[in-house]
Amino acid sequence: EIDVVALIGPSHHFYSTAIVTAKHDAYQTPLGLVPIDRAALATLSKTFPLEAVRNDPEHCLEIELPFLQRALESDFRLIPLALLDQSLTMAEELGAVLAEILKDQKALLVASSDLSHFYPQTVAKQYDQQVLDAVNDYDPARVIQAEAQGRKIACGHGAIATIMIAARALGANSAQVVNYGVGDARGDGSSVVGYGAAVFYESETV
Repeated sequence: EIDVVALIGPSHHFYSTAIVTAKHDAYQTPLGLVPIDRAALATLSKTFPLEAVRNDPEHCLEIELPFLQRALESDFRLIPLALLDQSLTMAEELGAVLAEILKDQKALLVASSDLSHFYPQTVAKQYDQQVLDAVNDYDPARVIQAEAQGRKIACGHGAIATIMIAARALGANSAQVVNYGVGDARGDGSSVVGYGAAVFYESETV
């Protein structure tokens, strides 16, 4: 049972602040309402200027909600954050503050991101593996470095790194990529999008 989900992704749209959040009080899907954790956002806003918006065209957060609603056994509050600043500095600072907010709660941390975009399948797999290896090695700095090479490997690289840092502060010491695949956009493998899934958890043996 989870009380609160911190859901972080990239913003593909320009805003005046480094972090965007929801202005409304809840999201609604066909599976029901997901209330926003306003208290957590108020605490975050003491450290980070947050721009609260309505009708944001970004969908990287909303697309995760039906999966969370099906997977979790209890109702949960949501901390939705879309990042414009995806630097390592932001990931470290935001991850630390999130961990402090969530330390006494039953919390789930989720990063939303695609991997590479529109490369041929053989190239995409090579580029994606750089991020997947960094995740498996629990190295958030390398997740961001892979994107810094300009290959557009993970649009939510800063979101992934933030979650890794926050999870580590909350006790996670292990990572595992649990699935990977490519979405074939044209049917011939000439232009694909990479997708992966990973978990961060506490293990007695590292």
